[in-house]
Amino acid sequence: MVGQGNLFAVSDAISANMFNFEFTSHNQNSIHLKAAEIAIVVPGNLWLFPYLENYKHMLGMQQAAYDLIFWDKEDQGGEGVRYKRRLPENVSLAGKLMAYYGFAKFVKRQLKLKKYRRVVFLTPIVAVFMSSFLSRHYKGRYCIDYRDMSFELNIKPLLDKVVKSAAYVSISSAAYRRLLPAETVIFHNVCIRNLEAAINSEPVPPQQSETIRVANIGYIRHFDCQKRLLDDLGNKAGFELQFCGDGSCTDSLQRYASDKNIGNVSFSGHYEKSDEAALVANADFVYIVIPHTTALMSAMSNRLYAAVLAGRYVIVNKDSVQAEYVEHYGLGICVGEDENLEQAITKFKPDYEQYKKGRAAFLTQVRADQEKSQERFNRFQMTDDRLQVSGYR
Repeated sequence: MVGQGNLFAVSDAISANMFNFEFTSHNQNSIHLKAAEIAIVVPGNLWLFPYLENYKHMLGMQQAAYDLIFWDKEDQGGEGVRYKRRLPENVSLAGKLMAYYGFAKFVKRQLKLKKYRRVVFLTPIVAVFMSSFLSRHYKGRYCIDYRDMSFELNIKPLLDKVVKSAAYVSISSAAYRRLLPAETVIFHNVCIRNLEAAINSEPVPPQQSETIRVANIGYIRHFDCQKRLLDDLGNKAGFELQFCGDGSCTDSLQRYASDKNIGNVSFSGHYEKSDEAALVANADFVYIVIPHTTALMSAMSNRLYAAVLAGRYVIVNKDSVQAEYVEHYGLGICVGEDENLEQAITKFKPDYEQYKKGRAAFLTQVRADQEKSQERFNRFQMTDDRLQVSGYR
């Protein structure tokens, strides 16, 4: 655990010369002929933040000019004001803090240079590093998008400080409300346009087959949870297991499946985001079982929404916030930590007509939440005030 005093013990002597970054302005994401008044701060590669599309959509609807300030951790490029510094997965916590501090200094320089009227932070950690600056110069003029209980729990007082000075906080899970001393609105992990398309169309049921296809689609991690899938369903008649995507444990899983001579599993590797919907539609169940920690049990997964949009059942942990939705709307199976997956799936009696009703009710509730979030964001970004830009330090 990192102490609060140690967080800002990172030397102020860090300078831009220590980091490799590029300042690349863009026009595609900003409305032409208007100086950008809003900055969206993205602490990573853009493809890792699918909910960014919702902010771009809302700003586009208002014809609001904006800039993306993003951290290119993987040297992939992208449209926006680009901070280029690779961040290896195996970096120490101290090294990670140094890197985030460097990105926060870069963001601060851009805010001073461009004098943005509003700032949106996708995740709070960068805002935490800029807390004093934001309190002095942007109080009530920035919002934070909070989607994961993670490192910030170690520095809760500092998190509280930065959210108290924010206009409001978007959260992806109602479970986060008890953590944050600020106005919050639920902003689900689903693209607004995809949500509308799903509501206005009839879901296609899975292909009739004697084989039940169980798929994990996305970034493959949490080895023990994936091993559970192989142990419970590997070489079991009537089951086909699919791992679609790269991840931190795909190599280990493949070795494990090979060592155990598991023949009913496939690993398809990296896929393009445009192919994801087809991969989900090819499954009967989307597997979303994760480690039983407070942080993860409080989170809402992108995969839950992808599965529901495609009209597919899910398998989630009992005692999780996701289970509350799955049980209430009849979206799939909730399994305990020691429950056998084969038995749980065999016991499950699918009724697709009933599923469609629950799915429609769930999507309607999600749309209502999204509309409230959109209205709150519009009020935030359209307020006609001007930032006092003198006296920056």
